[in-house]
Parts: sequence; C-alpha cells; structure tokens
Amino acid sequence: MKTKQRAFLDYLGEPKTRFIIPVYQRVYTWSDKQCATLWRDCVRAGEAQSEHFIGTVLYSSDPELTSEETRAIDIIDGQQRTATISLLIAALADYLEEQGLTLEDGTDAAGLRARFLFTDGSPSEPIPRKEKLTLSRLDRETMAAVLNHTDPPEEDDLSKNVVSNYQRFRGYLQAESDAETIWQGLKQLTIIAAEVEERDHPQTVFESLNSKGMPLTTADLARNLLFSDVEYEEQERLYDHYWKPIENMFSGDDEDDTSMNAALRGWLAVKAPRLRSRASDDVYDALKAFLQTENRASTESLLRGFMGFCETFRARTQSKGAKTADMHTTWGIGGRTKGLPVDRSLFGE
Repeated sequence: MKTKQRAFLDYLGEPKTRFIIPVYQRVYTWSDKQCATLWRDCVRAGEAQSEHFIGTVLYSSDPELTSEETRAIDIIDGQQRTATISLLIAALADYLEEQGLTLEDGTDAAGLRARFLFTDGSPSEPIPRKEKLTLSRLDRETMAAVLNHTDPPEEDDLSKNVVSNYQRFRGYLQAESDAETIWQGLKQLTIIAAEVEERDHPQTVFESLNSKGMPLTTADLARNLLFSDVEYEEQERLYDHYWKPIENMFSGDDEDDTSMNAALRGWLAVKAPRLRSRASDDVYDALKAFLQTENRASTESLLRGFMGFCETFRARTQSKGAKTADMHTTWGIGGRTKGLPVDRSLFGE
C-alpha cells in the first residue's frame, strides 16, 4: 500500500480523475451532526490558517473504468467525507454564483465546478458534462441532480441525505456570509491518501479500517464481501436484480439491520451447517469462512438463493409476528432451523 499525506482538495481536484463508489458500498449516511462538525472544522481551520486532519481515504485504481482521457479510482473507505465535502463545494459554488462573488485567490463558481465537481470542464464551462464523483446506486441520481441543477429523482429513488446536506450547507452560507473563511478552511483539510496496490486485498484492508466513523452493520460487511471480487458492470446488474430487492424487503424494520442479520444467519444455517455462530457479531466471520472454504457456487447463484430465502423468511416473520422474528434472531449457525421450510432450491444449490 502506498500512503501519502496530502491536502484533501489536491486529492479531490486531481486532474482527469473520476472517483467511483462501488455499488456494493453502503449508501450515503452522513446527516446533520457530521455536517455541523465539518462546517465548524472548516471555520476554525480557515480562521487559524492551520491544517486540520480529517482521516484516511483508502482507494484503488479501477482499470476497467479507466480510459485514455480519465483515470478511474474506486473509493474503498472515505466516501462519506468525499461526498459531504463535494456537497459543501457545490453549495459554495452556487452561493458565489448567486452573489456574483470571486474569492480572494481568483477562484469563482465555474472554477470550483471545473476542478472539484466535474472531470471534463474548464472555468469557461459553467456546467460541464461528467460528474467527478459517482456515488452508489441509491445516491448517484440525486447527487447528479444537485450538481447539475436538474430535477431530482422521484420520492422512492431520492437520496434524502444528499439533498438535505446540500441545503444545510446553503443555509450555513446564507446565514454567515463568510465564503472566504470556509474556502480557506477547505484548503487546510488534510488526509492520509492510501492507495491499495494489486497485491493488497481491498476487503481485508477495509475491515481493518472499520473502527472509526459510523460502524458498518453485518449486512454492509456481507454485501461488500459478496461483491468485492465482481467486475463493475456485473456488480451493477447483480445489485439491481438481487441485493436492492433484498434491502427493500427489510427497509424500515430497524436501524441496525437486525432482521436482515437474522435472515443471513438462517440462510447460513442451511448453507453451512458445520459452521457455528453463537452471537450476531459472528455472522460475518461465518459467511467469510463459508465463502473461502466451502462455497463452489457463483456470486449470482448465492444471491439468488439468499433472495429466495429472504422472501420466505420475510413472509413467515410477518405472518407470525414479532415473537417469531425474535426467535429467528437468536438462531446460531448449526442451530435450529425449524422456523423455515428447508427447500434447498432456494439456497443456490
């Protein structure tokens, strides 16, 4: 792995570079608390003219999406910071344009957009064509709409955090009217840029970094593990056909994915009865062991089987109520499986 401390804006503003959030990554989750902290950090750094370290960004080159014109980079860890600062820069650009302002170093709205928000623009092009940052499937259309000032997606496809955080930063700028301080603060933000090389395994490095920020759920980790070795276009297809419907089945049940975690435990109880998971935290380790030692099926076959299991699990827990759902969450791998019919055609076999 190659690491280097650098200014965040140098990282984000790298010429002819696109940043991709792989489809297996979780959705954009930062909200009011994280945005308020980022804003305060920028104000303090701008006023003091002192560097402010905001953490590590882990990324790898994506040869599949790299072209002669543009290098593509997959962000493995750091999407929340990258997306939020991009929204702050978008809000700053729109504020400068509306107020007819240019910053002290000569930067104006068009310059911000051309360097940090789009890949193929110049200061003379107010709205270049290609966004510099492509978020995951559930967020990308909303982000593109914010950057291009176009109509947002319909309610079911709208990323509310993207919209509300952009509007939050617009409100901060209108209230404080100090774009120069924020710009100077943004220039003071520094990161450790860590590039994963070919011999490194991104998922292993990602696991080791999952100790700060907003912790990933077991479902997040399982999704990353299942999709991490699949090529980009195939990730898109598999996500749309299988994982998104699975997430939709459990959306709104709980904030920590307890129900989906229970379904994963039950599925593994049938797929890998020799593995044991006595606590919910062990489910990911059991899945990882199964994929590395026992699985012979394709990723699509596994996802098809898991989706079928989830459909049955969902129907059963809804019909029998919360008591049955609680029973499922206490299953261990290799434990009781009487709660669901064991139709092995559902499990990718």
